[in-house]
Amino acid sequence: MQEDKDIHDALRRSELILKYIDKNISESEYRELMQWVNADPQHRELFDSLVRDSQKEDRKGAWRKRNKEKAWNNIVLRKEEKHPLRKTYVRFAAAAVAAIMLMGGIFYYVSQPQNEYTVGLQKPAEVSSDIMPGSNKAVLTLSDGRQVLLDSVGQGVLTADGGSEIIKSEDGNIVYARKENTVAATSYNSISIPRGGMYKVVLADGTKVWLSSETSLTYPVEFSHKERRVQLSGEAYFEVAKDVHKPFIVEAQGAEVKVLGTQFNVNAYSSHSFVKTTLVEGAVEFRYDREAVKLKPGQAALASEGQGISNVSYADVERDIDWKNGFFIFRDEELESIMTRISRWYDIEVQYEDEALKKQVFGGKFSKNSTLSELLKSMELTGTIKFKRQERRVTVMR
Repeated sequence: MQEDKDIHDALRRSELILKYIDKNISESEYRELMQWVNADPQHRELFDSLVRDSQKEDRKGAWRKRNKEKAWNNIVLRKEEKHPLRKTYVRFAAAAVAAIMLMGGIFYYVSQPQNEYTVGLQKPAEVSSDIMPGSNKAVLTLSDGRQVLLDSVGQGVLTADGGSEIIKSEDGNIVYARKENTVAATSYNSISIPRGGMYKVVLADGTKVWLSSETSLTYPVEFSHKERRVQLSGEAYFEVAKDVHKPFIVEAQGAEVKVLGTQFNVNAYSSHSFVKTTLVEGAVEFRYDREAVKLKPGQAALASEGQGISNVSYADVERDIDWKNGFFIFRDEELESIMTRISRWYDIEVQYEDEALKKQVFGGKFSKNSTLSELLKSMELTGTIKFKRQERRVTVMR
């Protein structure tokens, strides 16, 4: 019967969401859950809201202490005869809530007067439709092709690869620790950050790398004796462990950044026509095609196909590494560039009421921890721009 199928589906969704929140979900279960989440905007809104609420410790603690049997009875023992058309609905809601609570869940229901019901899994229209900021999420691809969803696994040793143990630390970072007395052929891992994500990885030599949204990094599990070479697409901030005998080299869209030990940012999205390196500390050699320049702290180099290294100048370092420090900093920046950055972090689609708006310049400093609505409202306070949002599509207006 369709009614039984609905109840079964609700139970299954409850189980998958709880596993996701508890970071105990398998790769196949994650794909199943995401298929449901992405099938309907209301599913996405509901999922985001439940996950967001799960992170509020006060609510979580309160619901885990609540008497589960009483919660079940409050739903099941209502007088259904007053509302015969709701009979199927109530059974569905009861099954969903029961599944969640019996599994130690943290979701909630609200009993309204006159037997009106609101259940977390049943009425997505009442869930906040705001879009939350990005968070730590990434996919790690091992040398044998296996993939690990890093935001869905707990801390500790995840696996071993190429003579090193791959560990998820207490603060959620990925750390490579070489196993003693092991000799292994060079093997490569890659880490990919989706839209709406960022991540930090500590490589085998101790180099720390912060990765922005829509970024991928490929690197050896254990570096060679001559050099430390990685490949980047997107944007990353590097804090390179010093080793005078083994230079650290970043390959990015035809450019190379060579260092011994320093801190720098590389912006090399494939959608851009340029590669930009900003040096924060130390020294780097920036190569593009057959040209090479050495940068001093505070300088940036810009290169593009056909023009080579076209600009070396002192940079707005605060602006160039704002994403790592939790901010959006815009200084007379064109709206098209601004909205591209925002769309990556909030995983949204952007369109313009008038194409001329793309070239309009804008300035300001905003927290990346804001919800999308909070950010857009703050930008509107300048009086120079307006936004209209429908689900995950934002229209820029005058």
